[in-house]
Amino acid sequence: MAQRVHTFLKQHSLAVLFSFCILFGCCAATVAAFTFQLDHTRIIANSPSDFSEIWSLATSSKSSQRELFPNQRSLSFTTSTVLTTTLSPSDTENGRTCLYFRTKNLKIRLYTDNALAFEYGYHQLSSFGKSFGSIENLIDLNISDDTVLRLELSPQNSNVPGTVSAPQIGSRDSIILSLFQKKFMCILICVLLLLIAAGLLVGSGIQAIRHLPFASFFSLGCGVLLVAVWLSTETLLLQFLSDNKAFGYILANLAFLLLPVPFLFFLKQACPEYGKILSLGEWIQCLYALFRLLCYVFNVLDFNEAEKISHLPLLFNLILALVICCCERHNRVARNMLFATIVLCTSTVFSISSYWGGFESYPNIVFIGILLFILILVVGMVRRAFAMQKQAVRADFYKRCAYTDWMTELGNRASFEQQLTSLKQEPHTIVTLFLFDLNNLKETNDSFGHSEGDHLICRLADCLHAAFDSCAKTYRIGGDEFVTIFTGLSQKETSACLSLFRSSLEQNNQRNAVPLSVAVGCASNSEPDFIGAVDDLLRLADTRMYCDKQSAEITAPHPKSNKTL
Repeated sequence: MAQRVHTFLKQHSLAVLFSFCILFGCCAATVAAFTFQLDHTRIIANSPSDFSEIWSLATSSKSSQRELFPNQRSLSFTTSTVLTTTLSPSDTENGRTCLYFRTKNLKIRLYTDNALAFEYGYHQLSSFGKSFGSIENLIDLNISDDTVLRLELSPQNSNVPGTVSAPQIGSRDSIILSLFQKKFMCILICVLLLLIAAGLLVGSGIQAIRHLPFASFFSLGCGVLLVAVWLSTETLLLQFLSDNKAFGYILANLAFLLLPVPFLFFLKQACPEYGKILSLGEWIQCLYALFRLLCYVFNVLDFNEAEKISHLPLLFNLILALVICCCERHNRVARNMLFATIVLCTSTVFSISSYWGGFESYPNIVFIGILLFILILVVGMVRRAFAMQKQAVRADFYKRCAYTDWMTELGNRASFEQQLTSLKQEPHTIVTLFLFDLNNLKETNDSFGHSEGDHLICRLADCLHAAFDSCAKTYRIGGDEFVTIFTGLSQKETSACLSLFRSSLEQNNQRNAVPLSVAVGCASNSEPDFIGAVDDLLRLADTRMYCDKQSAEITAPHPKSNKTL
């Protein structure tokens, strides 16, 4: 048992490490989700309006009345900051409204006339982790008179700048609807990716059941699933299903860190000659993901810290995949991977350019690039799977041709020899042979023609099918010779099958003018006086069949009289 476990771990060590990273990350996310709490007060109010121009800013060193959010850009800072404004009932809907802004790496306190209305990040009960990245803040307010809003923002980590988006006000439903409209493209892509991942994973199961190669389906399905998890958690839309941000935050980072692994494994299936270097890339990515998880759990290094370093293993694996795909351009899978990677890189460049140009559509560009990347790989792999399926069907057809007698649809001589070889490897199996020989075939051919002789052979095959298909295997090993092999049946059971054959033979003769006459020889290694191998069993059955043939009174048919054989 220990040897088998050691062999399994040696052969599948990378898969074990990848699975361990996912399991460890999910456990960490679950623990954080149950131990981290948001300590705030929820107080629930048509289309959200801009609320970014009337704030004043104060820090520990200065205060300012300048425009804080030009062109709806986010505000970034590394020190504690206070934003203040006055909100009147005319700005709200019947005195009830919702304030929305997005923050990253910030602790938040919102006061309405010096009364605490919202708090996040100050009472963290999680046993690990310094921050939880970005969060969508929807704060319900009840305004009766002019109210002073005081928003205190403090970075959760002094090494990572905090950012706050331009605030908006409106009813809760209008703000959420507006956010979903802005992120509609991402939501649609996430749904499509989940459907693609489910299809690929189900397809891998079907391939495995059919004993066809399934590793490519499975690896690509896992990769698409990780992309879907990463995008769905990065959009923060899952936050509206639960106030707890910890679970989604850890899953987003874990999925992002492990993204290259299944795609490298997918490429390794197509380019096995580069298996060692691709495995090296997988090991680097898995170990780095595990390292970052451990650093996060033990409060050594947060996910948001050293973000640029996080991209180095990804960049290494991306360059590795591009180089291998360029070297293997003649390989169809590698060529598809190269084209898909170029599309992904192009969309990333456009996304970065749009970001620095101030266009808000830059996330959609990279999302579309990711979707195109996956679709190119999936379409190429599905086409390859259909081609492999056709090859498998063709190979199965040729195999059937090689091992089937097409006139009788029984096994042929090659199939019989293969079965004998298999039985020789199982000396303790009870084997019984029935050898059948069609009497008067030559006389029938001479008197009625070869078509009638072929008809006799097919009639005998029909009787053999009817009697033995459910309990034995039958083969045509010569022009008029057939053999049936029983395994694991007692003498009583084989005798019952032989009686069924004789009954089928009699019924067949009643329906035809030229009757069938068959000599039968039987032998079994369960006989008390039998000593020998399967070949000896065949010779014994042949001897007994010949004796049965000699003892039978055989009368040749007359061409005109239709006398029995």
